[in-house]
Amino acid sequence: LLVSVILTGLLTAGSALAETRLLVLPFKVNAMETYSYLERQIPDTIARNIASDGIQVIVPGNDTLTMWDSFTSQDINTMRRLAREHNAQAVVWGTISFIGENYSVDARLLKTQDGETARVFSESGKGLMSLPEKLSSLSQEAAVTVLSGKRINSIIIEGNKRIEKDAITRVMSSKPGDVFITEKVSNDLK
Repeated sequence: LLVSVILTGLLTAGSALAETRLLVLPFKVNAMETYSYLERQIPDTIARNIASDGIQVIVPGNDTLTMWDSFTSQDINTMRRLAREHNAQAVVWGTISFIGENYSVDARLLKTQDGETARVFSESGKGLMSLPEKLSSLSQEAAVTVLSGKRINSIIIEGNKRIEKDAITRVMSSKPGDVFITEKVSNDLK
């Protein structure tokens, strides 16, 4: 049985993955109603999603959260400094805004290298029931960006004689579009 994984980018994501650290900060909530609990719930969800992609996620302590109120989303140098203080290669922060039942989540991802600009990811939806799916999509895009675009382009199954391709594909955890994680692909090959 031969399974090929074709990637966009290089196959070196696995070695860089162990070293990749991402700082995830609280999200500002802009709403008429009381959705303040989302300030911590959104970054926790993003952190959980990104950690499942194998990136080491740092959630700041209370000292950082106390300073958070004085930050502005446009203060790139402060965000870069904060990420470096936590030994992170990148930082994510953002806002969620509500108008009635409609919402928009706007996240920014900044790599710590000087000269980098913040990349913006946006998702919108209606009703809080759709929020987890939107955060999953946003998390995956952020993970791919942190890993410099290493994503599974396609999966080709060849050489199987007794098991159909569909049966093999169903049990694999890697899917086209996922972040390339060496360990995950290796487990799929087994």
